[in-house]
Amino acid sequence: MISLTNKIIFEKEFKLIMGFMTTITILNDAFDQIQKDPEEFVDQIQKGLNGITDFGDRGRNINTYGIGNYCNPIIISKSQHADVDRLYLVGGNMMTELGYFNDMII
Repeated sequence: MISLTNKIIFEKEFKLIMGFMTTITILNDAFDQIQKDPEEFVDQIQKGLNGITDFGDRGRNINTYGIGNYCNPIIISKSQHADVDRLYLVGGNMMTELGYFNDMII
């Protein structure tokens, strides 16, 4: 779960800042777990907005988050400014960001 320190960071960084977007992919197989624990779902989205993994580290643009007994029902790309164009490839229970923010060549 999110520590008190991280909750303060989230409030400062996201509560009042406008103009950011977040891309979220939900795996339908685990939707029953999301319904059982919507609070954990929101907590995981909150971590994903800031690019914090389940283990507390940062650095990757896209992370998976567990809910209930599923290890990866949601995939979240951390928030980026709405003026930044991004293209995502989604399939095979994964999401990949294509563009100048990574080293992939199309």
